[in-house]
Amino acid sequence: MRRLSVILCVSSLVLAASMRAQQPPTTPAQQGQQGQQGQQGRQGQPAPEVRPTGQVTGAQLQPNVKIDVTFIDTLGGDTPVRKTVSMLVYGSGGGRQGRIRASGARGQGFVNIDAVPSIMGEGVYLNLSIEYMPELPPEVTQRVGPISHSLTFGLPSGKPVVVAQSADPGTSRRVTVEVTATILK
Repeated sequence: MRRLSVILCVSSLVLAASMRAQQPPTTPAQQGQQGQQGQQGRQGQPAPEVRPTGQVTGAQLQPNVKIDVTFIDTLGGDTPVRKTVSMLVYGSGGGRQGRIRASGARGQGFVNIDAVPSIMGEGVYLNLSIEYMPELPPEVTQRVGPISHSLTFGLPSGKPVVVAQSADPGTSRRVTVEVTATILK
């Protein structure tokens, strides 16, 4: 009889150990909750509620920045032509960039934009490189060159700012570049 009791006792310990090994590991917060549940049963009072502290352990997510680049070109005459290119870029800076490459249907015109924004308080610090050459209509016989700018500047969120004005040295053409950077929350 005594031998049977020892065998049952050892079997119970082995079974309990194997069941414990199959349970997923607990985090420190779960261990604290388990301890509080145990205290509740002993003291007869509900344990205090455990709430997360709100701390984020990884990199915190920064808002995106919507960048609108508008070219205002007087190539066709007195009425300027407006062309707007938009992109959405992660606002943390650190080398995160938006890049657009577009060319015209006949292969003459193109727009190339590289933008690296960084959110600074309520504004945006922006490193912007642009190359712009309009697709020339067939009636335009004059030769025009591309516009190229590499700029670094700060601007308020959501407000358009003229960042460059260029004049073609061979014609009366003027190109204005207007940028709006909006922090999306």
